[in-house]
Amino acid sequence: MAELLHNLKLSTSKNMGINQLIKLCKYMTDDDITIIKKAHEFAEKYHEWQSRKSGEPYITHLVSVAIILAKLNQQATTIQAGILHDILEDTQCTEQELESAFGTTILDLVKGVTKLERINYPSNIDQQAENYRRLFMAMGKDIRVVIIKLADRLHNMRTIHFMTPEKQRRIAKETLDIYAPLAHRLGMGSIKWELEDLSFATLHRDDFNHIKALISEKRDQREAIIDAMCISVRELLNDANIKATVTGRPKHFYSIYKKLYEEKIEFSQLFDLYGIRIISSSIPDCYQVLGHIHSKYKPVEGRLKDYIALPKSNMYQSLHTTVIGTNGHRIEIQIRTQDMHTISEYGIAAHWSYKEKSTTNKKSVDFSWLRQILDEERQSPNHFIENLKINLYDDDVFVFTPKGDIIILPKGATILDVAFKIHTDIGLKYKSGIVNGRIVPINYILNNGDQIDIQTRKKPQPNLGWLDIASTRFAKSKIKTYFKKQDTELRIKLGETKLKKILIKYGFIKSKLDNISQFLDRIQQKSNYKSHTDILLAITNKEMSENNILKSCKDEATLDDFLNRKKTKKIDRPLISVDGESDIETHIAKCCQPLPGDEIIGFITRGYGVAIHHRNCPMLLKNSKEHTHRLTSVQWIQHSQNVYATDIQLSVIDRPNLLKDILEELSKFHINISKASTKLYKNGQAKIFLTCDIGQYDEFLQIKHQLLKFEDIIDVGRHH
Repeated sequence: MAELLHNLKLSTSKNMGINQLIKLCKYMTDDDITIIKKAHEFAEKYHEWQSRKSGEPYITHLVSVAIILAKLNQQATTIQAGILHDILEDTQCTEQELESAFGTTILDLVKGVTKLERINYPSNIDQQAENYRRLFMAMGKDIRVVIIKLADRLHNMRTIHFMTPEKQRRIAKETLDIYAPLAHRLGMGSIKWELEDLSFATLHRDDFNHIKALISEKRDQREAIIDAMCISVRELLNDANIKATVTGRPKHFYSIYKKLYEEKIEFSQLFDLYGIRIISSSIPDCYQVLGHIHSKYKPVEGRLKDYIALPKSNMYQSLHTTVIGTNGHRIEIQIRTQDMHTISEYGIAAHWSYKEKSTTNKKSVDFSWLRQILDEERQSPNHFIENLKINLYDDDVFVFTPKGDIIILPKGATILDVAFKIHTDIGLKYKSGIVNGRIVPINYILNNGDQIDIQTRKKPQPNLGWLDIASTRFAKSKIKTYFKKQDTELRIKLGETKLKKILIKYGFIKSKLDNISQFLDRIQQKSNYKSHTDILLAITNKEMSENNILKSCKDEATLDDFLNRKKTKKIDRPLISVDGESDIETHIAKCCQPLPGDEIIGFITRGYGVAIHHRNCPMLLKNSKEHTHRLTSVQWIQHSQNVYATDIQLSVIDRPNLLKDILEELSKFHINISKASTKLYKNGQAKIFLTCDIGQYDEFLQIKHQLLKFEDIIDVGRHH
């Protein structure tokens, strides 16, 4: 009885599969469907006693591959070959029998796929290179071979859990390294995303589950934001009499993983969690839609890309923009026609379905990258595989070490990023870089195929300027970590010296020989620091401002006196030279408030010394023609422990508690904020004005960089 039920279940499963396939083939003629049924009966006969690891009849896999091809709108010939693709490899069927039943074209397609069946991911580099050569040579002869192979790989990945863990890892790694990038290169976005997510779930199960949980956590909230944006855009386009379909876009786990873990981006900073797609009826409508979108929603600078005018090499076309939505969230928008959408999902598969229908191709396909791969056939196996990966990953930069190892980095990466990618120590000890046999500057931008050689010092000697040169978050993180972990005793000593200077400056102690333990005790009592060492380190790292030290060391009743004295106290050592002279009286102009590090110019006043202005000060530029003779060259000649009242202006999307969140973020810099005000506008935007005590221009840049991580903050600048 149990055996009877099992057989009945298998029979039902097989019938459901072929019925589903026939329903999906409704775009074909009756004759086409007849030959597909014939191919199914032929395959079922030869694979009759074969089963998969899951226990299902082998024919279920073949029908599943055909279903994937039907969803790609492939024509009868390709679907027939998909059903028959394993018949020469796994059954007693001969080439003569197959050709007699279905013709030469089907035989050639099945033979092409059969040659690829043995492709694996061996450790032997020669065999690996030969396998991949076979794959791309098959592509060069008939692209349908690879379309079938991708459908075959996709179904195998969907059922990979029935295999042994070792085999799962091997197949998933090969899929992620070769087949997903290949699908991308062929423009088959729907196949690429699924292959990546399935491979990711197999290779990094814990990370996959973690991201899945993050996405699910606020799913309702995100969907509500996207739905609201879709409704708003539909109303906008209806008012403009533009017919278009507006929908939310699905997010893919692997792309989120790469941004979170490889680019070190926080989940809350991901822009593309909110995305919508607009399908319009024509190319002119696409640009009209873009115009209407930008007229209502503020676009984010640098996020507009026109792939309609300049299509990608894989035929992808679309307009991309990111705007500030109705609730202040950044929304990614794609605008395209239905044909463009079909190509973006199915790529070369859609192109081939057009070609089979008509002798007139709708799109010209750029296969120059494939020719580059095949041209490498006579090169060494290592060179071939490196060149293969370069041509598959067209969105990254690939460079090579002297040993021939390949290093993958984002476009725009510098040679300094390479050094840190190889090893943190090599990055920290970076001395010079040699690219293709010649020495290059440290900010050299990498190109595909560059041969890189890094020269190092005996000891680490990074500087803070490297943070502006490195482009990858990984390199920047390692540079910052180094400065935080420098020799502890040296930093403690430096903190002690800085603290004593402040205490002497305001009359708490008379000389550097005086004991400062009592002041460290006072600071510790009024702060969260656990020890004197922690306080001194905080002073060295500029985590504690001069104002905070003063407040902790002096009673509140007499604090105002000290602060006033601070503002009027004569600086013991010159900060600015005037035409090379350092003993001329100077003062900072209130109109532009330049900070040490800013470009400056002097204005000779009558009786008040030289006023120091920012070189681009609006007030100075306004009157410069009349008073050119009173302008003089000045420059900063040393750093100072002084802080300067600096007005900062923030352009924001207004929301509840935004000012509170900003002030909490600024508190991490331990700077004093003496004023804070806001100005609201009818369009939902606002200006926030802050007056902060800042010591250096670099300190302002750090604050600006941190604040711009808020998705509600559009711009940060100094208010003149």
